[in-house]
This record gives sequence, C-alpha cells and structure tokens, in this order.
Amino acid sequence: MVRHMKELILIRHATAGWGEVGHTDFDRTLTADGEVEARAMAERLAASGVRPERLVSSPAIRAESTAAPIAAALGLVGDPWLREPRVYEAGVSDLLDLCQGLDETFDRAALVGHNPGFADLGKVLSREAPRGLPPAGVIRMHFEIGSWSELGRGLAVRTECFFPGDPT
Repeated sequence: MVRHMKELILIRHATAGWGEVGHTDFDRTLTADGEVEARAMAERLAASGVRPERLVSSPAIRAESTAAPIAAALGLVGDPWLREPRVYEAGVSDLLDLCQGLDETFDRAALVGHNPGFADLGKVLSREAPRGLPPAGVIRMHFEIGSWSELGRGLAVRTECFFPGDPT
C-alpha cells in the first residue's frame, strides 16, 4: 500500500463545571474559563494551519461546546463535524478502533473528547505525547501510513502539543 501522511488531532474538552444537582456527567457545561479556553484554542489552531477534513466530537455538552468554536474557526460545518457517541467515556482500545475506522477519504481528522482516554491514546500512538492532557489541550500527530486501519502503537512520526496558556 502506498504510504502518505495522515494527521490525527486529539482535543480534550475545555474546563467544565461539576453541574447542577440532578444533572448527569454527560450534561456538564463549560465554565466561563472553559469558554475562553475553547475560543482561544480554536483561534490558535486556525492560526497554526490546522485544517482537519473531519471533526468527530463526543456528544457530551462540554465536548460539543469545545468543538463548536473550533469547527467555526476552522470552517467546518455540516457533514465534516460528526457527533459520535462512542467517544464519550471511551478507553484507549475503543478510541483506537474508532480512529482505525475513520473514512479513508480524509487524511486529516480531529477528535474532541475526554480524559483519561485521549491522554492515554496519545501516549500509545506517540512517544512524544505528554502523560496528561489538560482541559483544551491538543495533541497533533502525523503518521506515514496508507490507511487509518494501520494506525498503531508508537507510529507517530511527528507530534506537536498545544496547551492553554502556552505562548503561541
């Protein structure tokens, strides 16, 4: 199979509150600081030239609230932005399965979701990924593979990380 570059971007949701009595974990919303983080990360990703062709988000409110400004800043509307229930509460193996099943017509994909799954997946795919992933943190990885199905342990050839508050 011909090898070319695939890009996977993992974006943890911004800072979320613990919600109101009677609300579930799924219903947690971003704090005011979280809303600022999400907008700032969206602007930073756009300025960095990040251009995923597909954005896949957990349907949890805090993840969608993080994905919305990112999708807008990157010009992704409609079909390129998918709400995927499997991202919510997913562990490494589930996230890896999801990534290995990405549509092959896309070479660049971004996922918006949750820890510990995202931080753990980053460590599996890249030796350069950080151990933890703070709210609104991003791990951007590049792979020389011909198909998403080839995605696997330690295959990232280049990794960049963006964290809220880092100098741009």
